[in-house]
Order: sequence, then C-alpha cells, then structure tokens
Amino acid sequence: MADKMNPHTVAALAFARLRTKPSFRRLYPWLRNTVVCVETDLASEVQERMLHLLPEGGEGSVACYFPSRQMFIFMPVGVATGAQPPEEVPGFKTLFTSDDVPHDQMTMGQAFGTADLLSDRLKSLPTTRRPDRIGIESTTEIEKELART
Repeated sequence: MADKMNPHTVAALAFARLRTKPSFRRLYPWLRNTVVCVETDLASEVQERMLHLLPEGGEGSVACYFPSRQMFIFMPVGVATGAQPPEEVPGFKTLFTSDDVPHDQMTMGQAFGTADLLSDRLKSLPTTRRPDRIGIESTTEIEKELART
C-alpha cells in the first residue's frame, strides 16, 4: 500500500512513527516545530509553511522525505520575520537560497544539495559521531509496515 500512497502521506505517517520512538527523540532533541516535506516540494512553499508555523521567527526544522532513497534528512532552519532579513538568520540562506536556481523554482531536494552525497557522507559516520544538527533516517522499515496495513 505504501507504494501506492501519495509521497506526502507516506512522509507524514513515517515522520509520525519515527517521533513515537524514544531512541529517535533522544537522537534528535532539537527536532521541533517541524515542517515535513517531500524532495519535490518547492522551497518557497516550505518557507511559507515555516513562516506560518513560526510567525514571530525563531528556529524550526525541516524533515525532508526522499521517496526514491527511502529516507528522511532533517535540518534545523532559522525563520526570518520582516524585521530580520533572511540572509541574517542561521540556516535560512543555506537551505532556501541558491546561486544556481531561482528561489521560486528550487525544490527541497535542490535546497538540501545532492541528497546522495549528503546521505552517503552521513551514513559513513557512526550515529554517535554525526553532526548534532543534521540527521538522516531510513524509512525502509516504516514503509514496509505501511504496506502491510
């Protein structure tokens, strides 16, 4: 069934299942105010969702689902308000801007850079040595569970 589901539905259900695991919450205590998206979502739309979630600004996070790789990549994102230009917010410029792609055409997959490169680099590190503020989790087992329901 999971292979017939909309990727946004799979992303939402998979993230919800991950959040129920104490080990996941211990590994990613900074994963709050999270917008769940899919790699094909436009970065500008995800940015709007972040601004809606945190209208006063601050820090949230993005959980981006990569269906073809059966994985999530998590990253904290600073949210700018009208008083604070986006380029001054930590994480904002690196995730939502690019010199190569116009802002309104950039997908989240592009915003995260080459997911293959990032995930391969992170997977090569033991979980305990990964950077504190970025994460990667496989959705393979959860997708199998969803297929059985």
